Amino acid sequence: MAMLFALLHSPGNVVGSFETAAAASNAGYDSLLLIVEYDNPDGAKPIICLYLVLISVICRPVGRLPIILKKSVEHRLGALLLIAGSYFIFKENMPHQEYRQNPDQARPLSLHSQILVGPTAVGKTSVAHLLAERRGARIVSADSMLVYRGMDIGTAKPSHEELRRFDYVGVDIVAPDSDFNLARYLDHVRARLASHAEMPLIVVGGTGLYVKALTRGLDDVGVPDPDLRAAAEKLLEREGIAALREYAARHAPAAYARLKDKDNPRRLVRALESRADAAPGWEQRATARIVGLRMEREALARRIAERVDRMYAEGLLDETAALLATNRLSRTARQAIGYREAIAVLNGEMDWPQAREQICLRTRRLAKSQMTWFRNQEQVDWIDVEEYEDAQAVAARVEELWEINGTSRIRF
Repeated sequence: MAMLFALLHSPGNVVGSFETAAAASNAGYDSLLLIVEYDNPDGAKPIICLYLVLISVICRPVGRLPIILKKSVEHRLGALLLIAGSYFIFKENMPHQEYRQNPDQARPLSLHSQILVGPTAVGKTSVAHLLAERRGARIVSADSMLVYRGMDIGTAKPSHEELRRFDYVGVDIVAPDSDFNLARYLDHVRARLASHAEMPLIVVGGTGLYVKALTRGLDDVGVPDPDLRAAAEKLLEREGIAALREYAARHAPAAYARLKDKDNPRRLVRALESRADAAPGWEQRATARIVGLRMEREALARRIAERVDRMYAEGLLDETAALLATNRLSRTARQAIGYREAIAVLNGEMDWPQAREQICLRTRRLAKSQMTWFRNQEQVDWIDVEEYEDAQAVAARVEELWEINGTSRIRF
């Protein structure tokens, strides 16, 4: 456990205690021991009072700092009682038992971040880049498709220069032929942030599940079963979607019942892979309000169409052909918006105008589902963005709300 010791010589320096506590929390310390020196009113020998301020990354559900402050202690007995009370607060707020029993395990992180969400193509990334540059912040991506290396054009991934400049986290984690899940995402983000915990953070993305996991944590993500996944994929290839639906309903009935799109093979396989017969165990924590961008539906549809045209011009078909040539697309990656249609074009199953229409349709549906998620799952203060509104103006409005709402705690 990392602990910071501080000696405050100013009697009753309550403000100084809070400032020191906040600094210790931002620096990633588990706890802070403040030794505050008081002079007795009678001019007797000074009494050294111990103020134990526990700053645990997983202490209180609401994220408050349990702080013991008292302006004066006139007797040694009072000091001893204060120390005893501090000990019980310290014991109550220690990290979970498994971290106390396993000192070799990495200490959990508790960080703070600004968060920006919204549907795809609304302009989150450009606004986040402006704000990150202004604040000297690094960016954490909350986009489930940006985790795949080599899938750049079809996912509208930031450029290599932008990824480097803003020290992106959550991007290019695995090859596109690799299995990936929420647990691996959280492990990656935690490992990347552990060495630079003091840097300001901006979380940006449209994958609501990732945002929720970052802000609330998970009691139990669930362990994937690769054998069951392989069996499900073979069943899909051999007997089709109807057989896979029946298999999912039999082996993971709770997860199957929760699926809104039971014709989506990727979601059926994912439900089977995790044996998700129970909903993920979200830790019950109070969360701050976050900021989101949204746009009128017709305007967003035009933005989506413009993005699809840019992807085609930048070489979406060539990128997909290169991935196929190395056999580096998993079933999940093959079903990704844009790539499934590009594969169909390359196989002669449709022409580009047909593929373009399908990509736009699927992207509009994605945007709708993203908005539904954030309305139902998160406390979002929405900013209505005009179709051609300048990103600088949008960034200014985002920053105003960030100042009002404060930061959100990121938990692992």
